[in-house]
Formats: sequence, C-alpha cells, structure tokens
Amino acid sequence: MSVTAERLVDSGLYAVETLGEQFTSITGPVVPYSAGYTDVGWFLERFERGAFTASLVKRPDVPLLLWHDNRSFPIGVGEDWDDRADGLHGRFRLAMSAVAQVAASHIRDGFMDGMSVGFGPVRASWSYAADYNPDLGPDFMDKVTRHEARLHEVSLTPTPAYTDARVYHVGSVPLDA
Repeated sequence: MSVTAERLVDSGLYAVETLGEQFTSITGPVVPYSAGYTDVGWFLERFERGAFTASLVKRPDVPLLLWHDNRSFPIGVGEDWDDRADGLHGRFRLAMSAVAQVAASHIRDGFMDGMSVGFGPVRASWSYAADYNPDLGPDFMDKVTRHEARLHEVSLTPTPAYTDARVYHVGSVPLDA
C-alpha cells in the first residue's frame, strides 16, 4: 500500500472513531423519471427509463464523487442498480476515507442529501421553443429527452438539478462501546 493510501485509510479510521460509527453505503434515486422536465439552465431536460442501461452493463462500478469534483479521490463506488418506473436507483459502497465518512454523516444529519449525475449524451430528441427566451420561463425554453446516455459518475450535492434525486438511506455499522 502506498504512503498516500495509508494516510487516507488512517484518516478514515480516525473519522470513524470520532463519529462513532462506520458509514458503509448510501442508496437513492440518482435520476428520477416521473418528475417531468427539469430546468437545467438554458433548456429543460428529462431522462427516459432505461437511458443508462447499456452504460451500466459495460461499467456498473460508477464512481461516487462530491460536487462532480473528478480531481479528488472518489468517496464511493456504485454496486447495485435498479431501473424502476420512478427512476434509476443506485446503492454505493462508501470508501474508508475521512471525506467519505464525513459526507455520509452530513447526509445522516440532514445537511446534504442530493445526488446528481455526470453523463455523456448518446441519443436524445429535442423540441425547440418557437420564441426561445429562458428569461420568460419554461414555456419559452427548448426541451430535450435523453433516450440513451453514458453514466460517468454520480455526485453528492446539496443542490441537485432533479429535486427527487436524493439519498434515502445511509448504511452504517456502530462501533462497539
């Protein structure tokens, strides 16, 4: 094990001791399907059920990041996926690092619970507004439906684009007293 890896594990063990439990996983919908279109800035977006199926067959071990920061070590990895009628649900195994453990404690304590996806579009259909002007609201914005996309990463964030993309379970193991 490298010196850097040893330091990360040591800091994770310290965080676990301080927090009084080891956080092992998080679970929740990463992309809701039933929410309709979501305003992502310059256009409205929605994902079709199954948009990530081909991508997840090729690479199910999608990294879990904080705030889409791909310059830092992942705080977890995707382990289980369930493409339900209401959205793509994922379960992520958390790393034994201080950052991962503290992030999970923030979720548990209600400071942050949003999830967001980093993806590459593959197939989509667009509907263009006749009088495009996003300042006037959704009726004046273009719309895109994502039929297929490559899932690059899932991130924890306090402000997800899709409000229903939320962690609904944090798995943990309490330390013996």
